[in-house]
Amino acid sequence: VAGGAHFREGRCAVTSAHHDARFFDAFPPDIRRHTLLITLLREPAARTVSHFQMLRRFNITAATLAASVEQYAVWDPRGVARTKNKQARMVSGDFCCTNGTAIPYGSPAVLERAMQRMQDDFCVMGIMERMEETLSYLHFVLGVRHQPDGSGPGGVFGTGGARPLEPALAGTLRLANGLDVQLYDAAGVRFEAQMAAMRAAAGTGAGGA
Repeated sequence: VAGGAHFREGRCAVTSAHHDARFFDAFPPDIRRHTLLITLLREPAARTVSHFQMLRRFNITAATLAASVEQYAVWDPRGVARTKNKQARMVSGDFCCTNGTAIPYGSPAVLERAMQRMQDDFCVMGIMERMEETLSYLHFVLGVRHQPDGSGPGGVFGTGGARPLEPALAGTLRLANGLDVQLYDAAGVRFEAQMAAMRAAAGTGAGGA
């Protein structure tokens, strides 16, 4: 979680993708060696609600016909396929079925692979609820100055405008996404380590200009 001056001396291209981690396994070795991977996680219940609302905006039939986010994400097979433990499945590389096998919605092995990839493959672990700090750390790793947007901890692209969930709904969605809850908690520990590394570097003059 230390800053790397090696990023300052090369040409960097930035891309954003909604792919699971298996996508990056297909990169040629010379590309993968120079690729900085970043992932953003969001509190699982809030993420499920946000995803449901997005699907409704795009008129995805199953979502528009669902009586509620709980009915869609917990009981509807189509909703479960799209949303259940989505973050753990994406980070582990297990979002889709492989060779016709069943999708492992709740397998402990998925969480284990996600935890391992989080530590081994991702240079920056971001938290949506703390977007401004996430961007600050990203700039630190890249060795460039960070200019806060002044919008608060969530940042312009964070979750500052999200409404609080009803406790009962939040509990139901968290229970249905147990792997995501555990991954999010572990990501929080990693995030704090990143923040500590950045503060320590600031005290020694390392990091961004």
